[in-house]
Amino acid sequence: MSISAGEATIHDVAAEAGVSIKTVSRVVNGYPHVSAATRNKVQGAIDRLKYERNDLASSLRGGKRTQSLGLVVGDITSPFAAAVAAGVAEVADSNDQIVLIGSSSDSPETERRLVKSIVRRRIDGLLIVPTGADHDYLQSVAERIPVVAMDEVLNGVPSDSVVFDNANAAEAAISHLIGRRHQRIGLLAGPSAMYTNAERTRGYRTALESNGFPQANELQRLELNDANDAFVATRRLLNTADAPTAVLATNNQITVGAVRAAVEEGKSIEIIGFDDFDLSDLLPIHVTTLRNDGAELGRRAARMILERIEDPSLEPLQVTLPIEFSMRIARRPHG
Repeated sequence: MSISAGEATIHDVAAEAGVSIKTVSRVVNGYPHVSAATRNKVQGAIDRLKYERNDLASSLRGGKRTQSLGLVVGDITSPFAAAVAAGVAEVADSNDQIVLIGSSSDSPETERRLVKSIVRRRIDGLLIVPTGADHDYLQSVAERIPVVAMDEVLNGVPSDSVVFDNANAAEAAISHLIGRRHQRIGLLAGPSAMYTNAERTRGYRTALESNGFPQANELQRLELNDANDAFVATRRLLNTADAPTAVLATNNQITVGAVRAAVEEGKSIEIIGFDDFDLSDLLPIHVTTLRNDGAELGRRAARMILERIEDPSLEPLQVTLPIEFSMRIARRPHG
């Protein structure tokens, strides 16, 4: 029986190549773990039959893949979010996937709306950098498609995650400050319900304890939501009787608020902040930033979700990426 160009089905290709339909699907979708011999056999059958995958038809069949991923990040204009998106896009493109990207602008409500809207488009998997600490709404999503959290761990929702080694990086930062003879080291931390903030806070406290420093609660300002909260908290810290000479900030917005307060108060204080931000090396006070590799985070998460799409039976996994303690130290202005 002859088959006209464009009319061959995946079943025809499998029969022609003498392999299973699943093997043809793996070759067509560019998945790894297919031998070169098998890949060549399937490709030969595709060429002979002039098989063309019909993405639209596939997407309309219940339960079929759409070769699309959803990606929700916080503020897409931030260097970190842009790097994450670039890493995801790199892996997606090499695996013939399209990515639907949404920015929550660090708003939990916007995040929920975005996720709902993107999931409606029948994506095969969702990658998300969650903004808030309430992740219950993602439970129903995770029951239908793979979900991979980036830079955070979802509370109460079994899912894969790719995070940074936040606790050890915070320990290294505090040990560095102690090595510079600081004895009063403060902490400016975001919401403790967020995994990243909690881990960085834990690292701060562990470092103080291991170096024989007391846990000075009066030097810790917790549950800070944004740069303005950090500004107010830092001003109060700097005007106490025994103010800190250095502080650790758990994210870049908190670092910005701390810098503003120190500059406006005219106080000499050393700041180490997680996450870099533009022109941090031109500030008029001693600021050090720890930079995470957002692109690698995106690449690892994208590879993970493709594996989960291929085999949904895999157990949830948490991958931890190292933070190289290679500090970017601000240049003090001359004069």
